[in-house]
Amino acid sequence: MSCCGPKEDTVISEEVICRCEVISAPPPFSCDKKIALVIALEASVNVTPEDFTLAKEFVLQLARVLERKGQFGFLTFSDQPEHVVDLDQGLSWPEIYRTINSTPQRGNEGRATDFGIDESAYLLSSSNPGTTKKMVIVTVGVSDNPTETEAAAAHARTEGIILLSVGVGDFDPAELETIAGGIQENVFAVEGFNLLQSDVTPNLISKICE
Repeated sequence: MSCCGPKEDTVISEEVICRCEVISAPPPFSCDKKIALVIALEASVNVTPEDFTLAKEFVLQLARVLERKGQFGFLTFSDQPEHVVDLDQGLSWPEIYRTINSTPQRGNEGRATDFGIDESAYLLSSSNPGTTKKMVIVTVGVSDNPTETEAAAAHARTEGIILLSVGVGDFDPAELETIAGGIQENVFAVEGFNLLQSDVTPNLISKICE
């Protein structure tokens, strides 16, 4: 099924998400718990346009598992964070999917991972009472300010946020583990964006929903 042409459609299970419309179907899997999730995706020039598209497809897959009970937020970051979806924005799920799919890549050479973490924590501050707060950080390399990144992650944890780190390509394993608070099972790494769906998505969804 296609509505915008083969190069403009993102197929998710029985749903086709297009730049012109969204055809909704129930997600194949949904978290049983109330989860508030924010994803911070690196959008620097170190991410090719093709890889940025793959990354957005990855984000869409993660968002879908929250459709029944959860809240979802999304931002991109390079030298500065860019809000895409706020938790309390009041968008329907089809609107959220369209917004993710149409997110432009505005990044430059900077990689302010600490800003991405800080802004994600800010978005999670508006989560509903009784929800478990989780954050996914997706990056392709070492942050510009590792000390500040470590401090931002530590502060987020004091706010009751569980951090999950995803490294793609030329990542720093030690920094990924630092972001995740030293919890190895909360660290995910792949050599390329084309492997996110197969090698990361299933296990990461399990961590998001637990």
